[in-house]
Amino acid sequence: MKNNKLQELREKIDKIDTQIVELLRERIEVAKEIGKLKENMGYESFDLLREKEILNKILKINQKVFPEDALKVIYSEIIKACRSAQQKIKVVYLGPEATFSHIAALNYFGTSAELIPVETITDVFEEVSSERVNFGVVPIENSIEGVVATTLDAIYEYGLKVCGEIYESISHHLMNQTGKIEDIKKVLSHPQAIAQCRKWLRKKLPSVPIETVPSTALAAKWAAVDESVGAIASLVAAKLYHLQIVAKNIEDIKGNSTRFWIIGKTEVQP
Repeated sequence: MKNNKLQELREKIDKIDTQIVELLRERIEVAKEIGKLKENMGYESFDLLREKEILNKILKINQKVFPEDALKVIYSEIIKACRSAQQKIKVVYLGPEATFSHIAALNYFGTSAELIPVETITDVFEEVSSERVNFGVVPIENSIEGVVATTLDAIYEYGLKVCGEIYESISHHLMNQTGKIEDIKKVLSHPQAIAQCRKWLRKKLPSVPIETVPSTALAAKWAAVDESVGAIASLVAAKLYHLQIVAKNIEDIKGNSTRFWIIGKTEVQP
């Protein structure tokens, strides 16, 4: 009797899943039609205010029955996929891959956007200003280090618009090829990351030399080819370069975050 009931409920879930997929297929076709209309009207395919409106409406309809955090993630991905069906969005960010700017770009635009790394913040502004890309992602403020002056200066110099923003929690992790701290003969990372982990490094690796590199991602890249190097970088960098975590969350002050601006040539349509 119980097995019959279980099978009945599973079949019900299967039917619901089929309906969801059919509705998603219908949704993306409608999104494509909207994309064509926007193109004819000269509008950007990316509409931040509309996307926020959709998310707020979905949460209201849900009435907290389905877990809200999960629902936000699901619908954000649906919106990003439908947006990509309207137009392939090109986004430039402060590279290389696995930097916190890259993580911010991924979280904001999703995997369906074409994400392009550049070497400097100024390069981000140049690419957006020249209209070779649709948007750029740049750091504007860190909760510990303060305002990023280069970004603030460039926003006025280039006359670009701030189309949105995203906050990213910043956690630093020590990694190398083996996951063993005794194998580390040198530590590499970005100057800010090193400064934010100074106490931990002094306590755990007091005699190990520390060197700076242009980004935490580049430090991870070095560690991937040199077994004597320990890198302070993100979990994304560890995954990308197949490194083992020696120690997690080694920053001296917890709760560190960075605010990123999404910059564009024109303001998004309301």
